[in-house]
Parts: sequence; structure tokens; C-alpha cells
Amino acid sequence: MIKLEKNIDMTQGVVWKQLIVYSIPLLLGEIFQQLYNTIDIVILGNYVNVDAMAAVAATDTVIKLLIGFFNGISVGSTVIVAFYFGKKDNRKLNQSIHTIIYFSFYVGLALSVIGLLITKPVLHLLRIPEELAPLSSTYIKIYFMGLLGLVLYNTVTGIFRALGDVRRPFYFLLLSSVLNIVLDLLFVIKFKWGVAGVAYATIIAQALSALLCLILLFKNTDGFSFSAKYSGINKSIIRRVLQVGLPIGLQRSIISFSNIIVLSYINFFGASCLAGWVVYNKLYQFITTGVQSIGSTVTVFVSQNEVAKKTERAHKGVVTAFMIAVIFTLCLSLIILVFNDEIILLFGDDTDMHLYAR
Repeated sequence: MIKLEKNIDMTQGVVWKQLIVYSIPLLLGEIFQQLYNTIDIVILGNYVNVDAMAAVAATDTVIKLLIGFFNGISVGSTVIVAFYFGKKDNRKLNQSIHTIIYFSFYVGLALSVIGLLITKPVLHLLRIPEELAPLSSTYIKIYFMGLLGLVLYNTVTGIFRALGDVRRPFYFLLLSSVLNIVLDLLFVIKFKWGVAGVAYATIIAQALSALLCLILLFKNTDGFSFSAKYSGINKSIIRRVLQVGLPIGLQRSIISFSNIIVLSYINFFGASCLAGWVVYNKLYQFITTGVQSIGSTVTVFVSQNEVAKKTERAHKGVVTAFMIAVIFTLCLSLIILVFNDEIILLFGDDTDMHLYAR
């Protein structure tokens, strides 16, 4: 039986087992993060109408463009922290973690401001149908106002991954996901807030998970302690983070930007077509969660083993991770193909939406 440990040293032990043990909480975490927006559109599709569902779903590509860019950069943070953790250099470890947290805080604020400023031109670029534009604008503005919570959560969980701890941050994400569902139901069904309700539920739940992860990090004793002497941003560390993470961030943003172009043409066909495309896209995103989780896992695996001078083990980890990702993707794709109709029905009973989603 595979046991999830608090901290995982990837420089020893069975390679495939190390990769799976480490990636399980990451995979579940990716799924629950996907559920934030997915639950929003499911509840709107079932308890409001297809227009509200489509209006929220239309903003998903814009949100993922900014978040994907920062999440790519956060991979660079994970690599740098894993490097100093592997070297047992506590001074540099502390300095890098402090720098990354401060940097993420400022970037989170900047992304919120940028998001609010570009809302109108982006919705125009998406060619959102006129009847959906006010609803889409309401959702995305509220979401951007609470973006700092998501940025900090992803940053701190990246740091925990570098320290070998993926279990406890996952528990916090699980808690906030359940809270998100409860608040969605409360705000939409009880208070009748509609689109604004699911937006507020999301940012409240994200802020909670970020706060809990920060508290956990500050109380962590594995070579890190929060101290005022490390306050500020170390430019050399940020430079190294960007060297690793910027190409990944740009790659993820380009993928999201291509979806924006596709969506701008889909919007010509109305709300039902847009909703159908979004359902398909959600299912596709769930399929790719395994690849993303294994990718994050092998990043830490290689970092720890390269520092430990175990190049052959690092190479074996890359090959093994590739095989695990392929097997997972094939299995999940088969499940979605077999239960396609039942899964689509979860998003609402709009007949036209079902036809487009298939």
C-alpha cells in the first residue's frame, strides 16, 4: 500500500513509487482547482440558466491566460527552492523563499490591477454576445479583485512541493473546495446572486486556502523560518526564477491565447454553442491534469537528484514519468468516452448545449 508521507526525499527509493506518491496529492489538487470554475458553471447551468453558465464560462480562457503565465513562473520558484533544499543550504533556502513570497504578493496585486484594466477590451476581443457581456464583465471583475489569493496559494504550494510536502497543502485545498461549493449553493440558490454569487464564493475560498498555507509555511521547521532579516526581494534569485519559469509561463499563455481566438469565433453561434464548447474544454482540462501533475513532480525529482549528483536516477525519473503520464491520459480518456452523455448531463439539460458538447 502506498503511504503519503509529509516530506519525500526523491534521491532514494523506488523511482516509480516515489513519482506516484508525490504526484497523487498534486493530481487531486489540480482536479480540485479545476473544480472551482467547473462547479460555478455546473450550478449556474442547473439553477440559473444557460446564459449565466455561458457568460461565466466565456471568461475562463482569459483567467487561465494570466494564471497560466504566473503558474509557469512559479515552477521556476519550485526549482530554485528545491535546489537549495537539496544542498541543505538553509541561509539561501530562507532567502529564496522570502524573496519568492514577496515577489508573488506584488505580482498578485499587479495582475489584479491589469485584469481590471483589460476586462473591457478583452471581452470585446472575445466577441461576447451582447446579452452575455454584462454578466461576463461582473464575474471576471470580481474574480480579478480576489486574484491575489490564488497567486499566493500556488506560490506557497510550489514551495511546499520543493520541500517534499504535498500532503498538507492539498488538505487545505480540499477544505476550500468544499467551502466553494457550499458558498456557491448559498449565494446562488438562497440569496439569488447569480453570476456575482459564484464569483464571490470562488475568491473567498481561494483566499482561505492561501491564508492557511501561509500560516502553515510560517510554522514550518524544515529548514525555513520566517524572519524580518530576509525581507525584500533578492534580484539574483528572481533572475534565476524567471530564467526557469518565464519560458514555461509564456508557453502556457500562448496556449490560452489560442483558445481566446477560437472562442471569439465560437461566440458567433450563441450561448448554447459557447456552453457546449466550454463543457468539452472542461473535460479536456481534466484529461490533462495527469500530465501537469507528473510534470510538476518530475521537475522536483530532477532538481533534487541533480543536486545529489544522481544524474542516472534523474534520467530514469524522466522516462518513468513519461510512461505514467501516457497511461493515465489513456485511461481517463477512455472513461470520458464511455460515460460522455452522463457527464455532459451534469452541466444542465439544455438540449442544444448537449449537441454541441458531443
